[in-house]
Amino acid sequence: MEAPLYAQPGFRQVAGDVWRPGGMSVTRRGLTLCAFPAGARLLDIGCGAGATLRLLRALGYRAVGCDRQPDTAAAGLPLLRCTALALPLRGGVLDGLLCECVLSLLSDSEAALREMARVLRPAGRLLLSDLFLTEDAPPPLPGPGVPSCLRGARPLPDLLRLFRQAGLRLLHSEDHSDRLRSLAARLLWNGGTRTDLAALAGASCSCAPRRYDYGLWILEKDS
Repeated sequence: MEAPLYAQPGFRQVAGDVWRPGGMSVTRRGLTLCAFPAGARLLDIGCGAGATLRLLRALGYRAVGCDRQPDTAAAGLPLLRCTALALPLRGGVLDGLLCECVLSLLSDSEAALREMARVLRPAGRLLLSDLFLTEDAPPPLPGPGVPSCLRGARPLPDLLRLFRQAGLRLLHSEDHSDRLRSLAARLLWNGGTRTDLAALAGASCSCAPRRYDYGLWILEKDS
């Protein structure tokens, strides 16, 4: 089975330790919108190499990361080894969560959103960014040959429905699809493989082009 895009060498060479479109600029934008209080208790879900976690701690937040397989670059940071489907935290303990380009990788995004809502305090906020299918795009191809971040992408109306069902109210949304296209262009310019580029552009060399976009959503747990 082909590795997820973030694990492919061509992608890491271009993206460095921030494995998502827009890098830290989208993260900083989301943090501004969330307006977490000083010293807020935050969890970075799927923290990867720890770039966001380092930023959060530098900003004075009481932040911890979690990942099912923490990257060696995150060594020395406060980490939980777990999945988003089973967070080892009691309910209502967190002021905020960050889930950046991770939801579409999970086996059950609906259950993951419910788990995120469980550990948030009432009115706690979730900074979420991810791929989504454009309205006129066909669904991703099933099967192990398709990178999981693309297989897990959903149309925007489906995502909005899952947010509501999990008890998460949408406060703000932004389209950052230009960041996705920029990352694809940098991959191409730096000699990225056709697989890397196809995954980012949402196209497969063996089928009709598929269209993916990238969004940022700020959500609040129902009081």
